[in-house]
Amino acid sequence: MDHQVLRTDRRGAMLLMTVFAIAFAVALVVGFLQASLTDLKIARNTQYSKRALYIADAGIEDAVSELRWLRFWSDGFADKPFAGDSYTVTVANTYPTAVIDSIGTVSGGFQKHARAGVTILGPPYHKPYPVIVDYWNELF
Repeated sequence: MDHQVLRTDRRGAMLLMTVFAIAFAVALVVGFLQASLTDLKIARNTQYSKRALYIADAGIEDAVSELRWLRFWSDGFADKPFAGDSYTVTVANTYPTAVIDSIGTVSGGFQKHARAGVTILGPPYHKPYPVIVDYWNELF
C-alpha cells in the first residue's frame, strides 16, 4: 500500500508542474502578442504621421503655385481635399515675402503642421513669378 501512496503523490506533483508550465507558456504567448500589437500601433501611427506631413507639404506646394501666378494672393485653402485626406492653408503675404502655414489631416485625426517662408521675385508683368522657398519647418 505504501507504493500506491507514493505513485499518487508523484502524479499530483506532475499534474501541478504541467499546470504551471501551461500557465507560463500562456503568459509568454500573451506577452509576445501584446508586444506585437504595440509594434503594429507604433507603425500605424508613424505611417499616419508621415502621410499627414506629406499632405501638409502638398498644401504648401499648392500655395506656392498660386503665388507664382498671383503675387499678392493670400486666400489660402480650407479643408481642401487631397488624396482622400485634406489640408488647410493660411498665407500671410507681405509682398515680396510670404509665410505659408499648412495643416495636413488624415483619417484617424492625425495632423501635421508645416510652415514655409517664401520670397516672390520678378518684374510686375512677367508671369509666372519666380518663388524662392527661404525655409521650411515641421511644427507639430
